[in-house]
Amino acid sequence: MTKARRAALLGGAMIGAAIAGLARADEAIDLWEPYNAAAVYDEACRLASERFMDPGMNGLDWEAACIDRRERAVRCASAVELAPIMDDLLAQLETSHTAFYPKGSRQWAELIDIFFDDALWEAWPEGFVALPVRRVGIGIVTREIDGRVFIEDVYPGAPAHAAGMVMGDELLDVNGQRWTDRAAWPTREGEAARVRVRRNAGGEPIEIDVVGESLRPDEVFAEAQRRSLRVVERDGVKVATVRLRHGGGPYTEQFEEQLRSDEVQDADALVVDIRGGWGGVPLDFLTRFDLDLSTFHARMRGGEWRESPTVWRKPLVLVIDGGSRSGKEILAHNARAAGRARLVGERTLGAVVGGSPFPLPDGSILYLAVMDVLVDGQRLEGVGVAPDIEVPFELPYSAGADPQLEAAIDEAARLVTG
Repeated sequence: MTKARRAALLGGAMIGAAIAGLARADEAIDLWEPYNAAAVYDEACRLASERFMDPGMNGLDWEAACIDRRERAVRCASAVELAPIMDDLLAQLETSHTAFYPKGSRQWAELIDIFFDDALWEAWPEGFVALPVRRVGIGIVTREIDGRVFIEDVYPGAPAHAAGMVMGDELLDVNGQRWTDRAAWPTREGEAARVRVRRNAGGEPIEIDVVGESLRPDEVFAEAQRRSLRVVERDGVKVATVRLRHGGGPYTEQFEEQLRSDEVQDADALVVDIRGGWGGVPLDFLTRFDLDLSTFHARMRGGEWRESPTVWRKPLVLVIDGGSRSGKEILAHNARAAGRARLVGERTLGAVVGGSPFPLPDGSILYLAVMDVLVDGQRLEGVGVAPDIEVPFELPYSAGADPQLEAAIDEAARLVTG
């Protein structure tokens, strides 16, 4: 089964809708020099008017909103320059899964490579993207807070991780220029960049030379998930922890392999960290922890009987926050409704609709909400899922400390000891 078939509808995209939107985009495809912002902007406005999940555009006068911003948009010299205007326009729809991803940005590369197999992208306009998708970078996720750029995530195994950069670092500049992951990395593969970060508020900048690598998001996510597995002892209890930055397709299979490992099976409790990254968790994911399933034992010749580890029946804790979205939110909702897990952290994003990607003339992607969703008759969009144990977390200058994960480990140990 391909990644596209295994990917969760709510965490990624509606592939049929994406392919259906190709006709006009194909006519417009051209990589101009200089940048043709007008064609990109107009195509995005047209696609949204025709494909957005609510034909009434959530009560917004969409045509007027597009006209109001067009004069500024058409003067943009690049997709990165156009991005803030597109962000402002799409924000008026007040709906998740609705975004503009400039070609070459981290989100652009991850959406293409993580959610879909090659068959989908081969159906897109010729020259739109080279497969497999690779992007020169160092493996970080950035977030802008009050005009400053902070490192929100560092992918284990990527260059930034090896260089000692940590979550919470303020990213001052790269080669003397302000940079966020909406832009392409400023050096070529194999070339070093001078990165300046500030680890503590008011502290002196730290200079780090990092060599950019050609990274394939699919491989980066798999390696990060592999490295996330660890077992810690807390009050005499062994607690296994795994982080799922994306839960669909092969990452679910990888998680099941981790769940079967002796390292995890010997633990007394499990913490699954579903913060950040993307959604994509299959709707049947909770069956890995379903107490109502029948038990299954097997043994090899001369060995001992062992229960099949596909289902985890011991204490379970999920770590959630505002970066937990889409299919991850449904998992959190279902886990609590079934009484199967404790939720630790902060309220989830409230991004639970069905999204689909559409190609734009410059190779960028317009991501649109194309399907509304109810879960158990409730609308989680704009609401999210609250934790059982709330643990605030301030990203700036956290210096790699993770109070939410630590609290989840404490709770897992408490569930064992009572």
